[in-house]
This record gives sequence, structure tokens and C-alpha cells, in this order.
Amino acid sequence: MPTHPFAPVACQQRLPRTTAGEQQRDLLRLLDCLELTASEVRLAQMLAQSSPYPVRAIDLAAAVSGCPCLDRRRRAVLEQQIAHLRCKLIAHDIRILCVERYGYLLLPDGEK
Repeated sequence: MPTHPFAPVACQQRLPRTTAGEQQRDLLRLLDCLELTASEVRLAQMLAQSSPYPVRAIDLAAAVSGCPCLDRRRRAVLEQQIAHLRCKLIAHDIRILCVERYGYLLLPDGEK
């Protein structure tokens, strides 16, 4: 891929490793290999499909409980499911971050 001859050397050498679509496909393949519960699969798929954007907590709670409301009990269940999913994904260098007062964000490949 030719670059502009006057571009800085750092810009010429910097190429993206993968696109967001490739990361999503790789992540969905990884999810098929892991031993996840049905709720964890739904959560992981929602997070993977929306990556690199966060998913609202109420949408994740609806995927887990089937109810689009987020009271204290459902929030606790959602947090527990996310914690279990985090433990399984951290071994593959995939992180789930909490976006305060909004929801959760999936960061594949150890991005910070």
C-alpha cells in the first residue's frame, strides 16, 4: 500500500491490525469455544456486536431477564453475570469495562 512520500515515517509504518468487523468475527468465534451459560452468551454477543461502543445496562438486563426494567435486584443479577463473564474472558485478554451510569463496553485484545 503506497503512502505519500512526504508523510512522516511514523505515519507510514502505522497500519491497523484488524478492522472492527474482523474483531467482532474473531470474538464471536472465541465465544463459541468457551463454556458459557445461556445468559453469558447473550451478554457477550450483545457486547461483541456493539463493540467498540458501549451497550446500555438496561438493554443488557433485558437480554438476561427478559424484562426491560432495571431495578436493584435485576442490576445485581446483571452485575453478577458480567463478573462471571469477565472471569472467563480475561484469560483471552478481553476486558469488560463499566461505563458509569450508562452500561458496559467490551475491549478486545487488551486495549486500554
